[in-house]
Amino acid sequence: MSGAILETHVLCELLKSWWHRGKTPQLYYYRDRDGTEVDFLFQQDQVFYPAEVKKTASPRRELVEPFKALERLKMPIGQGAVLCLCKQTTPLAQDVDAVPVGII
Repeated sequence: MSGAILETHVLCELLKSWWHRGKTPQLYYYRDRDGTEVDFLFQQDQVFYPAEVKKTASPRRELVEPFKALERLKMPIGQGAVLCLCKQTTPLAQDVDAVPVGII
């Protein structure tokens, strides 16, 4: 349950940051028929930016696996993020970073 609370907190903070700049995000949740999920997909300028929220302080590369399913969308995929309880931004894959929840 605490993971869902963290996701809700992150969603609220992300929305507030957009609204503060006078913008409304194109925000989506992704789930395919295989059950692969991506918590947030922001779309800007025809590019999708994926984000996963995880309640971990030590993120692993496996956390970016769901992002591979986005290739089915046949749309450009931008820089992704795993928003977590880590202390500093850390690269997890070529186009995905672990980002501390506290900086959003």
